[in-house]
Amino acid sequence: MEQEGKLNEDIIEEILSKEKPNQKERFSIPYEDLKKYLQDDYSNKQIENIICGLLKKHSLNSKS
Repeated sequence: MEQEGKLNEDIIEEILSKEKPNQKERFSIPYEDLKKYLQDDYSNKQIENIICGLLKKHSLNSKS
């Protein structure tokens, strides 16, 4: 970009201010806490599906 004369302070600022994938806020629950409520043989994907399903159900119930 610099060779084309298009890289300037504004463009640099814009690039640096964009949210990067590794900067997105994440939430985690310790596995030991989850094990209290779930079967030992559940895969991570199954656990994710259960949690998302419960959150969806909770969200729908709280809206009514």
